[in-house]
Amino acid sequence: MHQRGSSFDEYLPRTNRGEARAHLFDVARLMCGEHRAESRATRLTASNPPTVDDVLDIICHLGRDLQTADALYQSSPGCDGAVGNLRNDVYIAWRSVLDVSVLLGSQHRRERTIGEQPETIRNLRVWQRYVGPTWGLMAGALDTAPDIGHITDLEDLHAAATRVLAAVEKSLSSIGFRYFDDGVSGPIFYIDRHDFPSERA
Repeated sequence: MHQRGSSFDEYLPRTNRGEARAHLFDVARLMCGEHRAESRATRLTASNPPTVDDVLDIICHLGRDLQTADALYQSSPGCDGAVGNLRNDVYIAWRSVLDVSVLLGSQHRRERTIGEQPETIRNLRVWQRYVGPTWGLMAGALDTAPDIGHITDLEDLHAAATRVLAAVEKSLSSIGFRYFDDGVSGPIFYIDRHDFPSERA
C-alpha cells in the first residue's frame, strides 16, 4: 500500500481537530487499511466464508472484557487516570468489533458492496448486541475504502476514513460509550450502559 501512496500515514490525519476525534480517526484509518488489505487477500486466495464459530471466536470475549473495564472503573472512578484507563480498556476490547467487521466485510465484499451476513450470524446474541445495530453503517463506510490495487488520491482515503470514523462512533455509542471533544474540558469519555453479555450463542 505504501508504494501506491496509501499507507497508514497517507490518510491526512492532521486535518482533524481535537484529541478525541484524532484518536477516533486513528482507529478509522487502521480499520480502512486492514479492510483493504484483507479484501485484496480474499480476492487472491480461495477461502471459505467465516462461520458462526469464527465470529464467536472473535467477539465472544468482548462482553467479559467490557465488564472487567467497567468494574475496574466503578471501583475507583475518582482516581487520577481512571477515565483514561477506562477509555483505553474499552478500545482494547472493542478491537474485536474491528476485527470481525474487517473479516466479514472483506469476505462478503462483492464489487463495491458488502453483502448481508448469513442469518445464522445475524441471530447470534452477541452479534445483535455489539455489531448488528450498526453493521449497515459500518459496511457502507467500509465500502468507500478505495481498492488497494489502484493508485489512490489522498482525499479519497481521508473521506473513506472519515466515514468509518462516524461508524466507529456509532458502534461505541450503541455498545454504551461516548468519546468526544468538549471545547472547555477537552476529550470526554462517558459510559452509558452496563449490560455486556458474553454468550457464545
